[in-house]
Amino acid sequence: MSESQYTEFMAKIKAIIPLEKLFSELWPDLYDPSRNSHCPCDGHDDVNGSFEIKNGFAYCHAGCKAPNGGSRFDHLDLMVLHHGVTYKAATEMLVERFGIGVDGKRKPDTTKLGEIDTVYQYTDEHNKPLYEVVRYRPKDFRQRRRNGKGGYNWSLADTRRVLYRLPQVLEADSVWFCEGEKDAINLSALQLCGTTVAQGADREGRKWPQLCEKYQIHRPLKGKNVFVIPDNDAAGYPHAHAVAKSLVGSTASVKLLDLKQIWPEIPLKGDVSDLIERFGPQKAKRLLLDVAERTAEYQAPKPVKFGSSTCADLMAAEIPDIRWVVDGLLCEGLVVLAGSPKIGKSWMVLSFCLAIAAGTRALSHFTTSPGDVLYLTLDGSSRI
Repeated sequence: MSESQYTEFMAKIKAIIPLEKLFSELWPDLYDPSRNSHCPCDGHDDVNGSFEIKNGFAYCHAGCKAPNGGSRFDHLDLMVLHHGVTYKAATEMLVERFGIGVDGKRKPDTTKLGEIDTVYQYTDEHNKPLYEVVRYRPKDFRQRRRNGKGGYNWSLADTRRVLYRLPQVLEADSVWFCEGEKDAINLSALQLCGTTVAQGADREGRKWPQLCEKYQIHRPLKGKNVFVIPDNDAAGYPHAHAVAKSLVGSTASVKLLDLKQIWPEIPLKGDVSDLIERFGPQKAKRLLLDVAERTAEYQAPKPVKFGSSTCADLMAAEIPDIRWVVDGLLCEGLVVLAGSPKIGKSWMVLSFCLAIAAGTRALSHFTTSPGDVLYLTLDGSSRI
C-alpha cells in the first residue's frame, strides 16, 4: 500500500469510527470515552493511566511502542495489538467490518512468521469446524477461519467461540482446563480430558469473563468436575482464578491446581506439558491425580470491605497506647525506614532484630520488648 493509499484508507476508517470508540470496543474495561482521554495501558502493569488518546492517535507515556516500533498507535496498531495478528490481517478485519478496500492492497506486514508447526481445529458440538489456531515455528500463534473460497480469513470476527475439543468435553465427567492446545492434547493422552480456549491468558484475567458474557463459553462445563491448571507466569494465575471463579456454583466441583505443589522448581512459564516431559506420562498423571485429590475446592477471594467512622466516633473511641518494640523508634505495625543509600539502614535494622531476640537494649541505649524475630532480606546477599 502506498503512502497516499494508506492515508486515504485511514481517513475513511477514522470517518466511520473514531479511535476512541474503537479502543473502547476492544478494551471496554480500560477506557470510558465519557470520562477523559487517559486510561491504563494494556501493554504493561499500569496503575497511572499512562495511555492517552488525542488528535486521532494513542500514546503510552510510559514508553510502550506500537507493534511496528512507532511511538503512536493508530487503528491498525490497536487491532494488531489486541488480536495478535499481522498488519495484513488487521487491515482485512477492518475491511471486512466496514467494507472499505484499497484496490486489494494492504499495509506491509511487519510480522515475520516461520513455518507452520501445528494447526489446532476448534469445532462445534457436532464436530463441524468453526476456526483454527495456527502454531508457528519459532513459537507464535495466529487464528483463522475458512472463507468458503478455499482460503482463510485471518480473523475470527464474530465467529462463535468454543472450548477446545468441545465434543469430548461434553461427554466427560471431569475436565482439566489448561492454557494451551498442546497442554490439552497431552492431558488427553493421559486419559484426562483436557481443554482450553484460543484467546489465551492476560495479566488482569479479563479475557475469560468477556468470552463467558458474549459466547457463554463456560456452559459446557456445567455439572462437571473441573480442574484448572495455570501456567507458571504472571498471566497464568489471574486467568486461572478468573476461570475458577466463574465456575463456582455451576459445576459439580472446581479446583485450582498449582503445579508448584508437584514441582517446586518449575521454570518460569512452565506448564503441564513441561511437567509431563519432566516426570514422564505415567508418573505425571499420578502426581496430577494426587494433587487434585489433596486440593480443596476453589473459594473465590472475598472482597475487601472498608469501614468508616465519624469524627465523633473517633473522639469517643478508646484507642490503646502504642506498643513499642524498640522504645521511641520502632512500634507495632507498619514502619517505613527511609534514607540515603549506604548510610547503614540494613545494619541498624539487623541490630534491632538482635537486641529484640536477645532482650537487650538496642544500640546500647533503647529499651526493647523481647520476642521472636523473623528477618527477611530480599534484595541483599549472604554478605549482609
